[in-house]
Amino acid sequence: MNRWAIVPVKSLQKTKSRLATVLSPAERSALIQHLLQRTLAILQTSGWFTQILVVTRDPVAQQIAQTAGASTFVESEGQTLNGALTEATQYATTAGAAQLLILPTDLPLFTAADLDPLFDHPPSAVVICSDILQTGTNALVRPAAVPFTYHFGPDSFALHTAEAEQHQLPLISVHIPGLQFDLDTPHDWAILSQLDTQPHLHHG
Repeated sequence: MNRWAIVPVKSLQKTKSRLATVLSPAERSALIQHLLQRTLAILQTSGWFTQILVVTRDPVAQQIAQTAGASTFVESEGQTLNGALTEATQYATTAGAAQLLILPTDLPLFTAADLDPLFDHPPSAVVICSDILQTGTNALVRPAAVPFTYHFGPDSFALHTAEAEQHQLPLISVHIPGLQFDLDTPHDWAILSQLDTQPHLHHG
């Protein structure tokens, strides 16, 4: 199957502002670079994907993607996350993608094995893995060439569920601990410290 992973990346200089009380701007930039490199390495070695597409206007993120063997897509200037994903989906579908995984980079605990349950379902299904609180969407699998509007942001899990139901698409919710922990807040950073899995952030 022609299956693509789409990985959206914001500006490396402006991301993860909620971690400002525990990490400096340079450390936050180093963190997101580390998470992007880690995410792409796992996706590449998983064997699930025909193509990996990093959606970003950030030149450093573009270079990381190219070094990792991924493709890049530059969304329209000023585009929202959901708008950027819509543009990237159109690009991937035109290029022949049949199934898409939308995956953020702020999932520091996931492994290649965590991807397997996402694809143990009919390719016509929408498969959603929520965050720990079951309010956000941490991984979304969808058929490419069907109507489906992205709702990443507050309450995205419920909104994506409703979107699939509106279009009468088979809907499967999966609980995968490695995908359900996302790194957004100082509390999340403290949990990583307790697990001894905080990345070492080297920056210039």
